[in-house]
Amino acid sequence: MTIDDYTLSDRYTQEQTTSFLSGVQALARLPLEQLMADKNNGLNTAAFVSGYPGSPLGGYGDEVDRATSINADLPLRHIPAINEEHAATAVMGSQLVTTRADALHQGVVGVWYGKAPGLERASDAIRHAVLAGTGAYGGVVALVGDDPGAKSSTVPSNSTDILAALRIPVLVPGDPAALLELGRHAISMSRAAGLWASVRVVADVA
Repeated sequence: MTIDDYTLSDRYTQEQTTSFLSGVQALARLPLEQLMADKNNGLNTAAFVSGYPGSPLGGYGDEVDRATSINADLPLRHIPAINEEHAATAVMGSQLVTTRADALHQGVVGVWYGKAPGLERASDAIRHAVLAGTGAYGGVVALVGDDPGAKSSTVPSNSTDILAALRIPVLVPGDPAALLELGRHAISMSRAAGLWASVRVVADVA
């Protein structure tokens, strides 16, 4: 592929290519890339994304919808929630799908998103979701937006301590490429450990 052949939609459709991505766009590609990888490995998986918008992830849901519309053949469902705990409960349910005899997929990749105050608000729901576990071919990654400089928040935020208290490992990418790479690692960690994993997304990286 040459630069003349490149289109903006390639960032969500091409499995192996150099793409130009913002942090939010890299995170929107994350579940799609996992589904592509699973398919190549002979797995029949789906993805479920839910959360509540807030800076620095304010446009994440819209970007997921845009990416999903470009990849209509991939089984990805995004349902915005009325608050963070409803989203956490829905994502928890995605990991229980394979307990049903009529399950259509071997696993569902779950993605929860919200900013640090929303994580604190939803901590009880997330704690129960962590204890409920994740599927071997599913896994859950929590995308937590942190605003340490209080650029668009009333107070500075750092979600690390809350995530640690919830027994959720934290990965902290330093650029958009690392968001995608460590996001994939987080899903693999979640599948292997049977617990949620998280990616801390600071404003300067998103």
